[in-house]
Amino acid sequence: MKILHSLAAGLLSATSILARWVAFALLFLGAGLVLAGDVFVTNKNSGTIGEYTSTGETVNAALITGLNFPTDVAVSGGFLYVTSVNGGSGAGTIGQYTLTGGTVNAALVTGLNGPADVVVSGGNLFVANAFSGTIGEYTTSGATVNATLITGLSTPQDLVVSGDNLFVANLGSNTIGQYTTSGVTVNAALVTGLNGPVGIAVSAGNLFVSNRSNNTIGEYTTSGATVNPSLITGLNNPQAIAVDSGGNLYVANFGNNTIGEYTTSGATVNAALVTGLGGADGIIVGPDPTPTPTLTLIASLTNGNGASLNSAVVLASDGNFYGTTTLGGSANFGTVFQVTPTGTVTTLVNFTGPNGSYPVCALIQASDGNLYGTTNGGATDATGHPFNYGTVFKLTLDGTLTTLFVFTNLNNSSPDDNGEYPQGTLVQGTDGNLYGTTTSGGTRDSQGHFGVGTIFKMSLTGTLLISTTVHGLVATEPSKPEFPLIQGRDGNFYGVSFSQGNNDGGIFRFTPGGVVTELHTFANSGAEGYNPHGGLVQGSDGNFYGTTEAAGSANTGSVYRLTPAGEFTVLHQWGPVQGPDGAQPRGEMMLARDGNLYGTTGSGGTGGVGTIFQLTPAGVLTIVFNIPNGSPASEPNTALIQGSDGNFYGRTDYGGLGAVFRLNISPNGVQEKTLGNISTRLPTGTGDNVLIGGFIITGTQPKKVIVRGIGPSLPIAGALADPTLALHQPDGTVITNDNWKINDQTGQSQEAAIRATTIPPTNDLESALIATLVPGNYTAILAGKNGSTGIGVVEAYDLDQAAASRLANISTRGFVDTGDNALIGGFISGPNTTVVVRAIGPSLTQFGVQNALMDPTLELRDSNGVLVRSNNDWKDTQQAQIQATGLAPTNDRESALVQVLTSGNYTAIVRGVGNTTGVGVVEAYNLQ
Repeated sequence: MKILHSLAAGLLSATSILARWVAFALLFLGAGLVLAGDVFVTNKNSGTIGEYTSTGETVNAALITGLNFPTDVAVSGGFLYVTSVNGGSGAGTIGQYTLTGGTVNAALVTGLNGPADVVVSGGNLFVANAFSGTIGEYTTSGATVNATLITGLSTPQDLVVSGDNLFVANLGSNTIGQYTTSGVTVNAALVTGLNGPVGIAVSAGNLFVSNRSNNTIGEYTTSGATVNPSLITGLNNPQAIAVDSGGNLYVANFGNNTIGEYTTSGATVNAALVTGLGGADGIIVGPDPTPTPTLTLIASLTNGNGASLNSAVVLASDGNFYGTTTLGGSANFGTVFQVTPTGTVTTLVNFTGPNGSYPVCALIQASDGNLYGTTNGGATDATGHPFNYGTVFKLTLDGTLTTLFVFTNLNNSSPDDNGEYPQGTLVQGTDGNLYGTTTSGGTRDSQGHFGVGTIFKMSLTGTLLISTTVHGLVATEPSKPEFPLIQGRDGNFYGVSFSQGNNDGGIFRFTPGGVVTELHTFANSGAEGYNPHGGLVQGSDGNFYGTTEAAGSANTGSVYRLTPAGEFTVLHQWGPVQGPDGAQPRGEMMLARDGNLYGTTGSGGTGGVGTIFQLTPAGVLTIVFNIPNGSPASEPNTALIQGSDGNFYGRTDYGGLGAVFRLNISPNGVQEKTLGNISTRLPTGTGDNVLIGGFIITGTQPKKVIVRGIGPSLPIAGALADPTLALHQPDGTVITNDNWKINDQTGQSQEAAIRATTIPPTNDLESALIATLVPGNYTAILAGKNGSTGIGVVEAYDLDQAAASRLANISTRGFVDTGDNALIGGFISGPNTTVVVRAIGPSLTQFGVQNALMDPTLELRDSNGVLVRSNNDWKDTQQAQIQATGLAPTNDRESALVQVLTSGNYTAIVRGVGNTTGVGVVEAYNLQ
């Protein structure tokens, strides 16, 4: 039996889901984010884009200016895409702008022929060219996919995408045509006899068409049947129409420069919702880019709780926050404290010297559920001799502290070989060990120079496994590595040193085997910046991001990017200390669930006491919150964390002792673009035909999950009577379960713990296990006991949404049969999540898989069974876009598709062409 962890270009595979088997998943993931939408309108005559709320208030009547006959606008991924005719054939363009009106690329796509409309689907732009009677397709980065995807149209004015279908309003022929997004004609005259159709929208499975010749909106089914040809009447030269998430229709009336609002049943909400426009033409409803953030004080510390918060808090699996103070407490040597979500503060540990002193770094929660941290001083040897060079400790959630390791200096005359004064937060690696740094000490080099810090690996029981000294005397070696390490997706660790040789800091890599390599050295001055403050974060694009506290003419800091290949780029420089954008960034940035990075500055902004900023993967920096003077978030100097509610949490030294605060940036918090709560149904055979699922946990913290193997409770014939489950971990160990009430590893009952998840199996013969897993790739194997076969389901559910990690890149391998025994997988998508879904077969033979499915097909369907997109051979559709992801299948007969998904359940179905059978794989990758 072959267990496949990776199936393409070094990317790790992971497990899938069947939508109708994920009812329980909704208990954890929720229904997703629905934001009130702002209405964006193109004004042909004034050359502007205006923005208005859905209730008609003006946000910015001239959000974008200087356009040349703009005709339409689309919104996707935080950007506006605007078509402009620019005077004549071949002069048309698509411009890209931010939701706040900033210009990204005013000529993203050029050479268009009277572009009348643009929509975004599957991550690509589809454009109706009225002058040439064509539809063109382009990527959102401006690359041409197919400039003549559809031809032979009659003055196309508007288009809309629904699932895999593209509907076009043809002004010249008074028709609606139906095509696939790959350009295949379904019905060129789906609806006929219209009266100047120039706008089209789809809602609840029906088409809504604006007729400018008789000032009406008609309603039709997507199969072409007439519902009501005069659903709304009395309009004034209606142009484009749009539908919001609540089912309201917005109509741009060119004749009287208004926007009217109506229900999809034809009732008038407000016929003059917005007035005084300048040639209203195109219209779209997008997310509100300017929600009002709210900041709330959760708790203020007293001297008894400790003082001087120099590190971030951690949100543990029990829902409480935990942190350290450097000072305060009973001996003024610092504390460990707990804060409940309602603000109750409890001091768990008072550091007194013998048990450590002066903790300056944050805690982490490891895979065993305990907290781990370091102190910068304190502790004694077995005879009570004080060392004062630091410790590594373990803390249970009820406050029991155990000193695991003491950094010593036996003769007080030379630095300790193992290092001294740890300051950076620990990180748990995928091998289960702890990794950290010290800022002094270590062994001498060959020339007798003392070390200036160490990088170490330690077991959870405190056994020091590796201690690598850094000397920092040359530009190729760091010194004083005082910031947290992170583990990259390649398995290595990356960190930042405050100094290096004669320069002011650097970026380095540390392998699990102990080898240190310097990747970049900061200059002493200039745009690049120096004196880095905070560690690195790996973005959703795989690059590393960080900040310096000094850079540029104002010497107030920069944000930089480092690619895995070592290319260094400065993305932003801050201005004066009291500038409006803030200054002096502090603490590492945080990768939020929306795919963006968020960080803090310790000064500047409108209040003069700091800001909270967002950095997109494209490198665009935006201030999302100016901290008011006197706020509990004043002068933040550590990283933010994100809670399960989508909100951000942080801490400051507010009031001299410290405070913990919550920032709500949007009405429902910042939501995750993700795949989640995975499960798959498939016939389970023997040997290579067992059900094999995989998933990756990405992020920085362990994640608690439950994995289930379901069979006898399935309400279908041929169900697997007695499933067994085996979870293979990155370090090669395996966790198994036969019958869910008993823990196979301990022989003890686990019934209470599994029932507490609210999703215990309903049959005693089914399997389940709970595990807290460090980031890495995992494989779950479902088989029948004693070689039995039948239809089974393997599932993994996220029990710790608050952790700074997530389930990602899910896949399943099994035997693809015919009919109901096709490979049926599913996943739950977060809002605006771009995914690549693949069906792999013939290329499996290179891995030694026998009887591989030689020609798979792929369908992606939503929770209602509606086809979203399909594919047979991956080069047939979206070839350029798939290749751009780096996830193109290696065999032309394999299937793939790219799609931007809204929140909800989705099902991927893999079959063989011509009812062929064999072993296949279905995969879903999150591109955010």
